[in-house]
Amino acid sequence: MKQAKIITALAFLSLSLFSNCKKDSSLVTPVDAVAANATINFHLVTVPQPANAILTFNSGYINLNSITFNGTHIVGNALHQDQFTTTNLQNGLLYQMINAGNVSVTSSKYDYASFLVTLKSNERYHSLMLIGSFINHLNLIIPVEVIIDNQIQLSSIWLDNVVLSAGTNYVSTLYLNMGQVAYGISSEQLNSSSISDGVLLISSDLNSTLYNTILNNLAAGLSVQFEPLSIINTSGSAVTLPNPLY
Repeated sequence: MKQAKIITALAFLSLSLFSNCKKDSSLVTPVDAVAANATINFHLVTVPQPANAILTFNSGYINLNSITFNGTHIVGNALHQDQFTTTNLQNGLLYQMINAGNVSVTSSKYDYASFLVTLKSNERYHSLMLIGSFINHLNLIIPVEVIIDNQIQLSSIWLDNVVLSAGTNYVSTLYLNMGQVAYGISSEQLNSSSISDGVLLISSDLNSTLYNTILNNLAAGLSVQFEPLSIINTSGSAVTLPNPLY
């Protein structure tokens, strides 16, 4: 059964500006009543696990529902708290770079700036599905499927002095570290789990201890790098989700 529960996780956001610019008040972009916009492009990259991982993932997909940029900035003489959300997102297969979409943001200097990434299941796809394997105590390879149907919200820590210049394209690269997602799961836990038809299925209803561990690990598994698009390799192409795996 799909849960209505929302999991809010804290991830880390690092801000790297072209030519290693320092953050100071001289970089503030004035905001007029009609301000030009900057564009933030979202990429998703999967970071593979180390070769000696106990539980390894090698494929899967992610179902992005929305990405929101939040921040406070000065408009005229007043402090405004704004958020800019895109729901027109390209979902796709993990382990390939996904050009997820973009959002137009009013150019300004933002404080308390953060990203909120929402994953959500729908009638066709889960929020997140991971496919992998582990080697059991008999030295047999056991297939593993992780199905997450929770609505998941992953939020970066906030930063001050985030400067978005008019007419500039930026990229926010979301890194999903699979080694961190599986962190803390032991061979003993895997070997003592319930296996059906030769497959270890991890969901909210099956092997819930492992499920909750993975769900909680998504907090540390997601990091964000934010920088001008001009120094990013954008050769990756968008991919299409496979047929539903229900």
